[in-house]
Amino acid sequence: MGKGFIKKLNTLNITFLMMLCFALSSNISFANTLTVDDIEKQVVSSVVRELNAKGYEDVTVGVLNMPILSLYSKNGTFKVVVSKGNNGLNQREFRQVRILKNGMPVKTFGVPLEIKAYKYVLCANDTITKESPISYNNVYVKRVNVSKFQDNVLDKKSLSGDIIANKMFRKDEIIDKRFVKYKPIVSKNDKIEVVFKNSNGLFISVDAIALTNGNIGDLVNVKNIVYNKIYTGKVVSKNRVQIEI
Repeated sequence: MGKGFIKKLNTLNITFLMMLCFALSSNISFANTLTVDDIEKQVVSSVVRELNAKGYEDVTVGVLNMPILSLYSKNGTFKVVVSKGNNGLNQREFRQVRILKNGMPVKTFGVPLEIKAYKYVLCANDTITKESPISYNNVYVKRVNVSKFQDNVLDKKSLSGDIIANKMFRKDEIIDKRFVKYKPIVSKNDKIEVVFKNSNGLFISVDAIALTNGNIGDLVNVKNIVYNKIYTGKVVSKNRVQIEI
C-alpha cells in the first residue's frame, strides 16, 4: 500500500471517530437531568404562586430539607408536581412532591417548608383597654410576617367598621382579630325595619324591635311592633333585616 492510501485511511478513521464522538455527545445533550436545584426551584415557585393567588403578595418560601438526589434519564422528560396547601397560612408546612417521567410517577417524597408572608398590620400605639374602640387614634401600621399568627391580624381596611377590643392590648402589640369584636349594626331593643320579600322580588316592610344583636349576614330575632309576633331574619344593612317568604 502506498503512503497516499495509508494517509487517506487515517483521514477516514479520524473522520469516523469525530462522527462517533458527535453522535455520542448528541445522545447526552438529549438526556434529561433533573437536579436538586431544579426540584427546589419548582417547589418554591409553585408554593409562591399558590400563596399569591390567595392574596399574599409579599412572600418568601424556604426549603428546609430536600430528601432526594438528582435524577437522570437518557430518553424522557421529568415533571415536578407539588401538592396544594390547606386554606390557611402556616409558618411551617409539609408538601408532597411527585416526580413524573414521561407522565408516569417515579418518585414521591415530602418536603418541609418555611413560609414567610408579610402584610402591613395594625399595632397598638399605646395600651388599649378591654371594651375600648380601636381606631386610627390608637393604632399604627407595621410590616409583619403574618404566617407566625396564621394571618389572624387586621389591616387598615378593617378600620372601616366599629371595632371593640375584647382584651387588653399592650403598647406595640399586634391587634389579633381573634380578640376583637365588631359593634353590631343591629342592636337589641333598636327600632328597625323588617322587609318581607318573596321569590318574585315583591316586598313589604314593617317596623319592628330587635331582640338580639347582629352584623351583616347574621340571623337575628325581631318582634313586629303592631302584632307582637316574633320573626327570624337576616341583617342586610344598618337597622334593616330581611325575611324571605
